[in-house]
Amino acid sequence: MTTVGRQAWPSHQGELHGNQSSILIQRVLRGFHIDGTWLILSLFVAGGLILGFGLLAEEVIEGDTSGFDRAVLLAFRSPGDPTNPIGIPWLEEMGRDVTSLGSFAFLAFVSVTAVGYLLIKRERWYASLVALAVVGGEVISTLLKIAFDRPVAMLLRTGASFDFY
Repeated sequence: MTTVGRQAWPSHQGELHGNQSSILIQRVLRGFHIDGTWLILSLFVAGGLILGFGLLAEEVIEGDTSGFDRAVLLAFRSPGDPTNPIGIPWLEEMGRDVTSLGSFAFLAFVSVTAVGYLLIKRERWYASLVALAVVGGEVISTLLKIAFDRPVAMLLRTGASFDFY
């Protein structure tokens, strides 16, 4: 048996018992020192992501990204007819289907199902954590939509709109 911290685990793969995924994660992390390095690294990554978001948000607010947005939208359209997407018909249908997975109705269904399952398993803490994460994500998303107040991209004279929120 090998001991790290307060928990011991078998030293051979064949001796794994109990929560194997936890044991395997501990084996992967065994070589790293948990002395604040992870905290510093996590804060550095989070700061970089926030800085990147802020820089991109500034460009969007100034309207500097509209040319790029239009170029990307038109890159997937027929050159002579921007109402006609390039590619085979089932690909367009698949794109619509994948986009619908981000709808409020679908996300609400999956979230309620996950929270319900966790409550049935008597995992109230995890159920409340999932519910809080979903509600928090929805609040942040709504606030960002209101803050940016960016119109839905319309392609020329078509009725096709693309919602990139």
